[in-house]
Amino acid sequence: PDPGPGRQPLGRALQQALPEDTALLLWHRLVDAQGDRLLAVVVTRDAVAHRVLPAGDLDDRLQGLRFQIDSWRHGGAALQRHAARLMARVQDHAQALHALLWAPLAPLLGARRRVIVVPHRELHYLPFGALHDGRHWLVQTHTLSLAASASVWLAGQAAAAAPPAPDRTRVVALGVAGPQLPQVAQELAAVAAVHGAQATLRLDAEATQAVLASEASDADLLHLACHGRFRADNPAFSFLQLGDGPLTLQDVRALRLRARLVLLSACETGQSRVAPGDELLGLVRAFTLAGAQGVLASLWAVEDGATALLLADLHQALRNGAPPAQALQQAQAAAAAAGEHPFHWAAFALHGQG
Repeated sequence: PDPGPGRQPLGRALQQALPEDTALLLWHRLVDAQGDRLLAVVVTRDAVAHRVLPAGDLDDRLQGLRFQIDSWRHGGAALQRHAARLMARVQDHAQALHALLWAPLAPLLGARRRVIVVPHRELHYLPFGALHDGRHWLVQTHTLSLAASASVWLAGQAAAAAPPAPDRTRVVALGVAGPQLPQVAQELAAVAAVHGAQATLRLDAEATQAVLASEASDADLLHLACHGRFRADNPAFSFLQLGDGPLTLQDVRALRLRARLVLLSACETGQSRVAPGDELLGLVRAFTLAGAQGVLASLWAVEDGATALLLADLHQALRNGAPPAQALQQAQAAAAAAGEHPFHWAAFALHGQG
C-alpha cells in the first residue's frame, strides 16, 4: 500500500533501520486449501527474502518441547537421577524444531548473529533460544529478541533514546518475597552489588504501587521480583503481586515510564493471549504502552534460585555496557554451556528494543 506523502514503504524503512549484523525474521502461519504452511520473511540491510515451509509436525513438536521443559518444574532431586535422559528428550524436540524453523533460513540470515523475531500464533509460546542444532542451543550462537510486529519494532527504534553510560544508569528494584520466592531479597541484593549507589531497592511492604509510580518514572532499568500470574481467561486480570496488593494491567498502563529495560522476574509474565489479528494481550504489552523500550519476561513458572543467578549475570553484563539483548544472551549462553536444563534459563525473552 501507498505509505502516504513523504513516507517510504515499510520494507525499505526496515532495511535502512537494521544494522548490518542484524536480521528481522517475520513468521506467518497459513492454513487454507493448499495445506498448512509457514511463511518466513527475512529482512536485512541488503535484501528482503522469503521461504514457504511445510508446517509438518510443528504443533506436536511445540507441545512436546514445552512438556519436556515443564517436566523439570516439580522434579527436584528425584529428577537428577534421570537428568541425562530428560535432557536428551528436550534436545530431540529442540532439534526437530530447529530443522523445521531455523535451518532452512540459514542461507538468508548469512553471518548475521542478531535476529529480531516476529512470531505468529503458536510461535509466540516457543522459547526460540532453546532450539538446538545438534551441537549448540540457538542462544549460544545468536542474540535474539522479540517484536510484536515489524512496524512496532520500527516505531520503537525511531523513538528509542540513547542509553546512559553504565555508571550513570538509574536502577530501581522492587521485590516481594513469599513461600515460593525465598530468594527475592538475595536477588535484589545482587542488583545492588552490581549497580551500587545507582540502585534504589524497595522490599516487601515498601514495594507498593505508590512507590513504583514515583520511583520508576525516571528509572533507566526497572527490576520487579515478585509473584506473577497470567489470566488467559481475561488478561486484564493478570497481575504482579506488590507489597500492598496486585498490580494489574490497568495499573501498569497508568504508569509513566522511560526505562530502557523492565525486567519482570516473575512467573508467566511473557504469556499473552493472542487475540484476532495476532494482537497480544498481557503484561508485556501493558509495560510497553506505559513507555518501556524493552521488557524482559518469562514464558513459564520460573525457579526462584536459578532466576536470581541468571538475572545477576544479566545485570553484570548490562553494567559492563552490553545492550539488553546481548546481556540476556550472555547470561543464558553461560547457563546453557554449564549444562543447565533449559527450564532454568530459556523462559526469559526480550520483547522490544534490544
